[in-house]
Amino acid sequence: MLLDIKTLILIPALGVIQLRERNMSVYMIVEAKEIMDKEKYGEYIQRVPQTIEKFGGKYLVRGGQVTTVSGDWNPARLIIVKFNSMDKFQAWWNSSEYRRVAPLREQSARMNAIVVEGVAEGLIG
Repeated sequence: MLLDIKTLILIPALGVIQLRERNMSVYMIVEAKEIMDKEKYGEYIQRVPQTIEKFGGKYLVRGGQVTTVSGDWNPARLIIVKFNSMDKFQAWWNSSEYRRVAPLREQSARMNAIVVEGVAEGLIG
């Protein structure tokens, strides 16, 4: 195994052995909490897909019906975008293309967003 491709994480106290791919897919999960300016937000959702696609991102969920199955989380709008790696996500997030569009989101909506790593092939644990 080449450590520049994969990292082995050992946490004996938890009984966890995890094989992590440095270039594993990541998922950006966005909860749109409130749309304050529908016109600006509409422009944002028209312009942002091209920036995502340019960096290899792919929408998996884009505003479909949400059904709560446990707890009290009930987002009005949910977006999930897959990127091939954290590097690809960060390149998109920091790109001049996205930075030109981002103010439309920032001025028109309140959102929560996270990025989470997917499960690497070969996961042990």
